[in-house]
Amino acid sequence: MNKSQRVIIGIIGIAMIAWSINLYLYPIKLGAFPIRKELINITGVISFLMMGVIMLLAVRPKWLDRSLGLDKMYHLHKWAGIWAIVFAGLHYVIKIGKPVLQLFFEQGPRMKGARPELTGLQGWLDQYVGFAKDVGEYLVYFLLIILVLTLWNKFSYKIWRYTHKLMAPVFLLLAIHAVVLTPWHYWFQPLGILVGLATIIGSVCAVISMFGLIGKTLTHSGKVLEVKKMGNCIEVTCKLSGEWQHKAGQYAFFKHDKLEGAHPFTIASADEGDNIVRFSIKALGDYTDYLQNNIHVGDRVEVEGPYGLFDYQRSESSQQVWIGGGIGITPFIAWVESMIQNNDRETQVNFYYCACNEQEADYANYLQSLCENLPNVRLHVHCSDVAGYLTADKLMKDLDEKVSDIWFCGPSGFAKKLKSDLKSHYEAVAPNFHQEIFQMR
Repeated sequence: MNKSQRVIIGIIGIAMIAWSINLYLYPIKLGAFPIRKELINITGVISFLMMGVIMLLAVRPKWLDRSLGLDKMYHLHKWAGIWAIVFAGLHYVIKIGKPVLQLFFEQGPRMKGARPELTGLQGWLDQYVGFAKDVGEYLVYFLLIILVLTLWNKFSYKIWRYTHKLMAPVFLLLAIHAVVLTPWHYWFQPLGILVGLATIIGSVCAVISMFGLIGKTLTHSGKVLEVKKMGNCIEVTCKLSGEWQHKAGQYAFFKHDKLEGAHPFTIASADEGDNIVRFSIKALGDYTDYLQNNIHVGDRVEVEGPYGLFDYQRSESSQQVWIGGGIGITPFIAWVESMIQNNDRETQVNFYYCACNEQEADYANYLQSLCENLPNVRLHVHCSDVAGYLTADKLMKDLDEKVSDIWFCGPSGFAKKLKSDLKSHYEAVAPNFHQEIFQMR
């Protein structure tokens, strides 16, 4: 179970515990309609808590990056969003399912007499019940559309990005829906505390997003010093302003076109203390296609960061395996440069650079020249057209029980197959498998 799954389950678990406390303090009569009402409440609370987590992750807080890593944050962001919309859908379906229940169950007599007049804050909130219900209904449809566009990978990222920016004002409307319709007695117990925290944290993050303040304190202006063609990639070297520091293997958000916005790329160079960073960019989508022919020396850029925890020095021992697939080789280039810079001769590495063929192994010659200065790093350029795909069986020929960590950056399907096969090969505990799982959607 990965970190994202644990967080999702944890949020649901905490909400269910708080709900159980509410049911203990305010028991309900057994029956289809009282149970329906409680299910409407708890599905709404869980969905709103997930939305609060989404908004927090969207502002990329540095303190959270230091514990999770940027790639894990975006992975969690994606799945929290999916589950938020799933529970929002359940919330709405249960609400509109009342006529179906009426076919099979009797609702019971309604209370007669005038509705008690509400006063104070409760009375003020009650004025907006109709508005809050309407807003919730319309936003469910919007969220379902966003879910479809997010899962539809062929849909233009550029257009999706602008629709995703609407999530900040959408959250503020959902906060109104949640606060107005939360049962009054919830506010005096754990469920109300959870809703209140999600409202405050999510609303603050939504305002930060709407005013374009995300990552502002970590953003450095810069100028392109060099654009170099490297086979199927381009290398973009930039000189940044201010005080810039990064660890080899970290990410940064790179902005060349203001309309396009910032995109994350791994920094493909070690930090030499000169405010110069290098990015290796392969044409894999609309924006990266655009950059291949439209970025030039002298262009102004903005770089936000650094982020991420992909750092080989966090390993438990000096015996390691590095595997870079395709453009996933970029953090390892920075690592090798860093090892030379720091005169690291202790870390023992079997380093696999995987490509479809020799023509696509753009950095093979450069890495071989670097590794000549590092006798402790054994570089294997693995081309699948000749040697087949790199498998656990092939790795086992070079590995031994002393290997504690495998560092991987490349296609997710490749990683999943390797992890599965390695677990079956090791009778004892398999090496720690560190993987970059960065995906924007």
